Amino acid sequence: MDAFEVQRDIVHYLEIHDMLVQWLSDQWLPKFKLQKAQTYRKIMREFAKLEIANSQRLGNMWGRVLTHHKN
Repeated sequence: MDAFEVQRDIVHYLEIHDMLVQWLSDQWLPKFKLQKAQTYRKIMREFAKLEIANSQRLGNMWGRVLTHHKN
């Protein structure tokens, strides 16, 4: 393999690299970001539901404590 062939191979590898980077940034990355954002929203929604339920249980418990001590 002579220097010209090596140089030509390097140019082709760089072209392939540029095409892959372009494809990843145009096609794959937006889909990936959308999927991660949707997953994050689902997790946060469930976390908020758990926090609300926990707060309600905590309020009920303290209400029972106060009722118990009033008697």
